Amino acid sequence: MTGLFESIIANAKSAAGQLRVRSALNPMLWMCAIVSLPAFGMAYLFREFESLSNTLVWVGGMPVGATILGFFYFMLFAPQRLQSEDFQLRHETLQIIRSKGSNVEILPSSLEAISNPAIAALPSPHEGQG
Repeated sequence: MTGLFESIIANAKSAAGQLRVRSALNPMLWMCAIVSLPAFGMAYLFREFESLSNTLVWVGGMPVGATILGFFYFMLFAPQRLQSEDFQLRHETLQIIRSKGSNVEILPSSLEAISNPAIAALPSPHEGQG
């Protein structure tokens, strides 16, 4: 049984390490992982004790319910907060460039780097020559 828990914890750490999208819902999703999953697991383990099991199901369900309500709140009243931080920064940069009008010269490579930062991280084909 402990091997199963160690495997689950290792998989959770690996998944958390690969998480790259950061939005307003991230803290709520972490709360679900930290509170709800153990509460539901303990409710299953203590299913013989009905009152304790029911209490643990309620405790585990509260973060899930709060996350669902939070999602609908952000969806209706602040949808931009559901976007990742990187997307928001690139969007704001492009809005600033657009607000400057045609007085500012913008290189196409700059726009490409703003809209797709992974390209900017790659070395150019001309680097290292010469």
